[in-house]
Formats: sequence, C-alpha cells, structure tokens
Amino acid sequence: MFLSSLPEANYRSMVFATGGHWTVGTIPVFKNDSDLETQGYGEMLRFYEMAMEFWTDKATSMLEQAKDYDRERGIVRKERQIIVRGYGPGHADCNDPDRRMGGPVMEFQKEMFEPWNWKWILRYNKVFQVRLIFYLSPWRYLGLLIILSENIEEA
Repeated sequence: MFLSSLPEANYRSMVFATGGHWTVGTIPVFKNDSDLETQGYGEMLRFYEMAMEFWTDKATSMLEQAKDYDRERGIVRKERQIIVRGYGPGHADCNDPDRRMGGPVMEFQKEMFEPWNWKWILRYNKVFQVRLIFYLSPWRYLGLLIILSENIEEA
C-alpha cells in the first residue's frame, strides 16, 4: 500500500520500529538454554543483521523504482521516506493493567532488562544506526533517549 499509485495511496513516510519482537520466544529456533550468557540472542542478533540488510536493500530498491515510475508518468510528489524508530526496553508489568506504569519509563533498572530481549534492544538499535550510514535517502533514524541506571552494563 505504501507504494501504490495516487490517489489510492498518498503516503510519504513509513515508520518502522527496530527489534522489539525479535525474541527467542517468537523465533524459538534460536533459543539456546545451554548458552548461559546469551541464551541464543547472539545468534538471533546476527540473523537480525542479515534480515535487516536484505530488507533495507529491498525497500530502497522498491522506493527507487516507484520514484522512477512517477517520474516517467509526470507524477510529482514529495520524496517518500522510511523512518526507523529505535526501540526502547519495556518492563515486566507493561501488559498487566493492575500494575502498568503509565507512560514511557525514563530510567531503566537492571531487573527491567531480564525478560524477553530487552537486554539486547540497544544492540538491535545499533544495527540500524550502522546500517543506515550507507543510506542518505530515503532512510531516517529516530533514536530514543534512554537513561540507564548506573548498575546496568551497556548492551
């Protein structure tokens, strides 16, 4: 739909969030309980890097083809862009309506990083920060300010 012709689609921006649901629970082939340090997230991150390399190349190519299509037909529109939003770690109570912390959390404590892939989120974000250095357009990276408490090692 993002690349459909006018007037069906007149989208200029697609917003894409980094690796929030790339977990060993959602893609269990990477789960490795014998690896106490990473539990499989090291391999998951390498796969994520390859998948995002493929996806950014493919999406860039599709946007270039759409731009050529518009130009050939005399269609004038603002350049489309893809905004990559850096993901922020969650907290264990984010889905519990009785214990939900209202709004974004500005400081993360070590215990918030334990479930799911939150310990790895900064690394997932870095994949795009590094990858998008190669693309001046149509990509934009929107990083999030995350304050880590002193007792958390940088991911």
